[in-house]
Amino acid sequence: MKKIINKIIFLFICSLSLSSCGFFNDQYLTNPEDGLKITKTYKVKNINEVTGQSTLDSTGEQNILVIPVSFRDYVENNTSEYLNAINKAFFGTSDETSYESVSSFYEKSSYGKLKIKGKVADKWFDSGIYTYQLKGYTTDASSGENGTLYLLDKAVNWYKENYNDIADFDNDKDGIIDAVWLVYNAPNYQNNPSLDDTFWAFTYWNLNNLNTTNYNSVLYSFASVDFIFGDGDLNYPDARTYIHETGHMLGLIDYYSDNSSAPAGMVDMMDFNIGDHNAYSKFSLGWVNPRIATKSGEYTLKPFQENGDCIIVPGNNYNNTPYDEYFMIEYVTPTNLNYQDYNYLYEGKNLIGYQKSGIKITHIDSTGYSIYYQGSNMYAIEQDDYTKMDILLTSNFVNRTYDFLLDDETNLPFLRYTLMQKNYSKNFNILEEDFLNSVPQNIYSLISDFLFFKDDVFGIKSNSKYKNLMPSLSNKLNDGTYFNSQIIIGELNKDEAKISINL
Repeated sequence: MKKIINKIIFLFICSLSLSSCGFFNDQYLTNPEDGLKITKTYKVKNINEVTGQSTLDSTGEQNILVIPVSFRDYVENNTSEYLNAINKAFFGTSDETSYESVSSFYEKSSYGKLKIKGKVADKWFDSGIYTYQLKGYTTDASSGENGTLYLLDKAVNWYKENYNDIADFDNDKDGIIDAVWLVYNAPNYQNNPSLDDTFWAFTYWNLNNLNTTNYNSVLYSFASVDFIFGDGDLNYPDARTYIHETGHMLGLIDYYSDNSSAPAGMVDMMDFNIGDHNAYSKFSLGWVNPRIATKSGEYTLKPFQENGDCIIVPGNNYNNTPYDEYFMIEYVTPTNLNYQDYNYLYEGKNLIGYQKSGIKITHIDSTGYSIYYQGSNMYAIEQDDYTKMDILLTSNFVNRTYDFLLDDETNLPFLRYTLMQKNYSKNFNILEEDFLNSVPQNIYSLISDFLFFKDDVFGIKSNSKYKNLMPSLSNKLNDGTYFNSQIIIGELNKDEAKISINL
């Protein structure tokens, strides 16, 4: 779960000029199947920094600091066995965990572009307080951090007093620690209802430290040792929750909805902690270079888990970045980082991923990238190739989460990432508000049929059922143009998938 800063850091207002589709020029194409490959990266880190949200860089070698935190009512958990399990969960090999460690997962998911390294302190930091006292150290009642800012500063100061390598965790040499993990010895509140909901897993920012230069921390994650139990064997810890929260550190959002709908279809590391990250996430982290379908014809897709191959089918005014509206296509297979969760039940979520290889089609709407509140007004930062503009949304939607915007004409919410589910029907729709509270018994078989297979056809014209998955309930896009493209699935095998795209 990602906790969101619920106030404006600052407003940066400028004019915005959307790029046209003029860059779709034949001189860039060698043949219709290639499409236009995007070679420049547009990392989410660059966008988040405009708002004051410090973000861990998603490429290169990045050191993170992990501090085991002791509350005095749970000192019995301050054992070397727990420390060893925490170390394996963050920096162990694949064979030392029940799935992957944070380090091994991100090296594989990024195709070697991100190497997360670092250190777990070799002793427990004594917080000096009991769990019930934590909220008493809340410095800003509206921020929702519930005392963890105090705990963060105290833990980092303790580390600086006891270790001499604090500068190793300032990867960009700006005087601020890039990312700190606080792993506390108390159970999470679901395992112990006497604790409040602060004792869960979340990522947050201590903005008080933004302008300091003495190795304080802004970005941190907070989670219980309980999350690593997995099948109960501390010798093989389950790091999925830590992997998910580290995704937030990199700038990714939660793809689930607080209203019990499941717009991403549950199967994603940033949704139910299932399997690998999706193509949109990797595009925004600088790990993949999608091809843009620029001509009608047959395209070949390699398995996404192998090398990040994916295709964008754009609208008329696509800006050539992750931060626009388009459809993303990837060939999903139960291999590599997907293998375990797509073949075996993940007991933590009582769910299995896609057991059959198939084509995943998602509607990406990343035009309004982040939302902040100022009084009763909601602001969205929109960007085009890093040009920023603040848009005041006129209605007071103070209860909406930050990844929702509203269509001006229909007043319907739309999501940044929506799975175009193949088995959609009025009686089975992941976008229904109460979907997760009424999941059918045969959900395992239905999940695999979220994907598209040979001879399936996808489109959102007025005569297509899939238009009901769009915010406008039609093929009308945000810029007022209409999406008339059609995608036809051809042969699928272990090496590649054939698809025809009619623009």
